[in-house]
Amino acid sequence: PRLLRPSAGPPIGQGAPPRRACLFAGYDPDGRIDDYVVRYVRELSRHADVYYLADCWMAPEELARLAPFVKGAWAERHGTYDFGSWSRLATTHVGWEAISGYDELLLVNDSCYLVRPLDHVFAKMDATACDWWGLQATKRDFHGSGTLPTVRGLVDSLPDAMPGARHVDHLHVSSYFVAYRRPVTADAGFRRLLAGVASEPDKSRIILRYEIGLSRYLLTSGLRMATFIDHLYPYHPAYTEAAFALLGHGFPLLKRLLLSDNPLAAADVSDWKSRVQSIVPDAPVEEME
Repeated sequence: PRLLRPSAGPPIGQGAPPRRACLFAGYDPDGRIDDYVVRYVRELSRHADVYYLADCWMAPEELARLAPFVKGAWAERHGTYDFGSWSRLATTHVGWEAISGYDELLLVNDSCYLVRPLDHVFAKMDATACDWWGLQATKRDFHGSGTLPTVRGLVDSLPDAMPGARHVDHLHVSSYFVAYRRPVTADAGFRRLLAGVASEPDKSRIILRYEIGLSRYLLTSGLRMATFIDHLYPYHPAYTEAAFALLGHGFPLLKRLLLSDNPLAAADVSDWKSRVQSIVPDAPVEEME
């Protein structure tokens, strides 16, 4: 790995509100645009120009539900998951020339419910010096307790820690909401990786090659990372009891899979509605249910 850059890119939007593009990846087994997706895209449209692509067939009237809030909306079955949608949006439907005119590029998917508005997230991150950021970072082999390490501290120690670690155990930003600034979007390697998304035999390969792999590429290229949640939680906080603690720290999203499948057997998830409302009283829990 190359040495990390001595300093990150500056905060953005100091003189004028930053211009953002948001590439939104969707999927629905029934070819529907659900109400929670409309809510999420509508909120994103307050902060960015949104471009939507679903990895499934959708009728024109379904895509029309997003029309007031997007610059473009498409649906095509390509079978390469969210990264495939982001790849096609970046290279074909929107194009790198258009993306280069934005201060920040967001990659977002429909795997989360929007629990609260995003103003406080963008206010904090706009004031943060970095080249790219996400809502939270994760590390598969981290199961610590007590005082949680800061993500910044872990990033500073990465040149020594990365070479011997298993690929799957590398620190990475969860890809359901990531933002890249111009030092990243202009990087030829970043563009090549996103353009080269290919079909994989299972979703785990997508995670290894693109979610973990892209984070590793950017970090070892000296492109500085930041996260909205300052600390690293035991793996994976979005699917454990920590998801509710994160809401208490201003986290804006709740993972759909936590409620539908509870994949890491978090306690008391059946009581999620009252737990969410105790933290965010006006959260749209009925719509989520």
